[in-house]
Amino acid sequence: MIPVTAAEGRFGKLELRVHGHAIEILDMRVEFGDGESYDVPLRSIFRPGSSSRVIDLPGGARVIRRVEFRYRKVGPRPGPAAVALWGLRVEPEPGPGSGAGAAPAPDDDRGWELLGRREVNWALDRDVIPVTAAEGRFRQIRLHVTGGAVHVLALRVHFGNGEVEDIEVRHRFGPGSTSRVIDLPGEARVIQKIVFIYEKVAGARPATVAVWGRQAAGGPPAAPAPPPAAASDWELLGRREVAWGLDRDVIPVTAAEGRFRKLQLRVHGHPIEVLDLDVEFGNGERQDVAVREVFRPGTSSRVIDLPGDARVIKKVVFWYRKVGPRPGPAVIELWGRH
Repeated sequence: MIPVTAAEGRFGKLELRVHGHAIEILDMRVEFGDGESYDVPLRSIFRPGSSSRVIDLPGGARVIRRVEFRYRKVGPRPGPAAVALWGLRVEPEPGPGSGAGAAPAPDDDRGWELLGRREVNWALDRDVIPVTAAEGRFRQIRLHVTGGAVHVLALRVHFGNGEVEDIEVRHRFGPGSTSRVIDLPGEARVIQKIVFIYEKVAGARPATVAVWGRQAAGGPPAAPAPPPAAASDWELLGRREVAWGLDRDVIPVTAAEGRFRKLQLRVHGHPIEVLDLDVEFGNGERQDVAVREVFRPGTSSRVIDLPGDARVIKKVVFWYRKVGPRPGPAVIELWGRH
């Protein structure tokens, strides 16, 4: 299964690309955001570097929730294969009086970044926007609605430190409209997800709700270069800015697909002591890794060998401790090697 969490939007075409080793893909099922599904027969052997035909999706451009595919090994001693899913994004046509979907605020678009968006499913009255596309600490959020109208009742913001903030909205948004700027309480914090509760608007077209965020001054440190040793073999799996009110955090591995046999941590911004890691694999198994080391900015952990064959990683939980009397923000990056 390939969950479609790295990109939000409506797609009209798909394509599969295969790397690493030959594989026979039998068929795949595309599950859309409205709960409908589309079965695609393939039954073709894909060599490394080859691609499927361009697959046209029925019913126009739609939000994709996940794609499941069935496959079979090829050859007497098959090696690991990576299947990448590509999509051609098609922006929805604006309705009467709608504004540009890209602008979070007509009067002030500086300093805002898109955290995620979701096409409203009229079979539900609540939905979730996971904030996986952006890392950083945010102090303000804003909603922007395109496509149709929706009556948003309330938001529930889940922060990276486990705290939750309920925000009453109770406003009907027309196509192209934007909410007020919503100030988040306390210091700027990492956002994990946003749950929004809404009501249908009779006769309205499907609506897409986008959440924009404004970071605290300074933001997280910029993304650095890959590890210097064998850089081409390493892949960035995820990064997290640590919250100093916590001693535990999670890096979900949604940015990369594949099977990994080695891990490495890199630290930026401020020193931090990492105590240990808990690696959860795609099959539900776990591995505990003792670290107990203070990392200075720009330093890396030892290369961590994973047991058994290369495996899919679902998430990595890490425990840490502050360093120094006035610790500043630190970013921990997780790198993987196939």
